[in-house]
Amino acid sequence: MIRIRKGSWGCLLKCTLKELGLREISLGIESGDDWTPDRISKGSRAGAFDKAYGLQAPPEQAHLTNRLEISNIQIANEQTGVSKMGIGKLFAGLNKDKKYIAMSSDELMRLGNIELRDAVSARMMKEAGRREVPQCIELFKGAKRTFYIVSLYEAEVSTDGLCRFLVGPGRSAAPYILDALKEIHASRHADLLHRFTSTNGIDLNDLSALAIDNSWDYEERKKMYPFDDFQKKFEKLYEKEPLDLRLMQYARNHIEEF
Repeated sequence: MIRIRKGSWGCLLKCTLKELGLREISLGIESGDDWTPDRISKGSRAGAFDKAYGLQAPPEQAHLTNRLEISNIQIANEQTGVSKMGIGKLFAGLNKDKKYIAMSSDELMRLGNIELRDAVSARMMKEAGRREVPQCIELFKGAKRTFYIVSLYEAEVSTDGLCRFLVGPGRSAAPYILDALKEIHASRHADLLHRFTSTNGIDLNDLSALAIDNSWDYEERKKMYPFDDFQKKFEKLYEKEPLDLRLMQYARNHIEEF
């Protein structure tokens, strides 16, 4: 059994466990919860978590956020059968996070976008500690807060869709997402979301109607609104205006704040 305990960043930590021999299973990890992958049928959506916020991820994970994020995760190896190489990669990643945290602004600017995102995430997660999403939103100020909010949105919507963002822990960022998207000069993404929510009577300041207790509730919430239509428009817009690239350019423009 592998037990993965999440420290603080909720839905941002979507772990693809392929390297640990668990095929394409992806976990949306809740702070303070212990998730055991043997509770799921490998390679299928059957037997989803009791509190599932992340079922199986799409086979193609094209964008920057859909990678193995290992900062602030504790892994207990209990005769897992996981290869030593897989565990080694995890610890190598932790050592890299230490390097990122020690970097100067000039060193950060010399990183490519993928590494810069890893570095910014590592530095912010160190600051966040074990805080939940609402507390992180209060903790971070200025560019950090904007980066955090848009990262939550981009991670959920590009991976699992808008419904996941609205029902999962990232929902705490919903009241601020439109302003945050405009702040990073992603106005077309903000307009797309605003049109969808206003047309369907979704109040980003009050998402109580979309609250869920389990994965079955989530499937019902997906039927409440035309989320699939939104996803098609989101993906089409993403091709023209990649949200992750806008986010990283924003980080570079405000690198001194990170």
